[in-house]
Amino acid sequence: MGYGEELLITKTYRNSQEVIDIAGNFIQKNQSQIKKRLLSPKQIENPIIILPYDNTPKNRKEEKLNGALFEFSKILIKTIELIDNFNLKEKKNDLDILLLGRFSFDSSRIINNDYFRFDMKNSKVTCKKYPKYKITFMTAHSSKGLGYSNVIVLNGKNDTYGFPAKIEDDPVMNLVIKRDKTYDYAEERRLFYVALTRTKNRVFLICPNTNPSEFLLEIKKDYKNVVTLGKINEKTNLENKMLCPICGYPMYYSKKKNLNKKIYIGCSNFKRNRGCTNTISQKEYYLKKGFTFTERE
Repeated sequence: MGYGEELLITKTYRNSQEVIDIAGNFIQKNQSQIKKRLLSPKQIENPIIILPYDNTPKNRKEEKLNGALFEFSKILIKTIELIDNFNLKEKKNDLDILLLGRFSFDSSRIINNDYFRFDMKNSKVTCKKYPKYKITFMTAHSSKGLGYSNVIVLNGKNDTYGFPAKIEDDPVMNLVIKRDKTYDYAEERRLFYVALTRTKNRVFLICPNTNPSEFLLEIKKDYKNVVTLGKINEKTNLENKMLCPICGYPMYYSKKKNLNKKIYIGCSNFKRNRGCTNTISQKEYYLKKGFTFTERE
């Protein structure tokens, strides 16, 4: 190729300095990442706001009124209210909002109800209380290179299909695609950086209060200007679950009434994605761990 010179982009005009500092330090915890610090002429208060919603199980009689999707809708409308309040306070007229999902099926959380109308064909969302806002749903992957006035990340949960996603890589694809394995969730960390830096103003992160994403807990712990509006349980559900001895993903358990204890019977990664090669006898493994089986196992 001959002589070449590396020139680094050192200025950003989209993000505030506060957002880019948080996002930049977050991604550069991976030591293999190129080290650089971006500078911005913009300053903003409360650059990232975490909004938890109640996802605890409800009884069937209350499910229609108090289900997790209903609680999600309420926190989403609260987020748009916050954006509207910031616009009034800062005398802005930024009417475009980007809703970001980790996966395309995250859009199923936006249900047609008293708060919203969702046009799946065009990925456009109408907020009935604030119809002036132009709201678009997109995945974090498809948002690369784009910029919006405010960004709301919908999938802030710690789960197989959460953010970071914990899906086992396809072994065939690993033969042809180079993946960064030098740091845990390296690719997901870069994708979360993309999600944080799509905004021209603030990022709002919606999460369940009982099992929030470890990425959210990390930035909440590391940065004082990351605000949490509500209570979240910082001990994630995965810490209370048994992990697969082969791939490290959470095991799923039997809920049958005839079992006198919680019996873990398989790998969730294999059950959902066929991504695990777990061939260990489950009964033998759990007997060694001190679990007991009833006669009708």
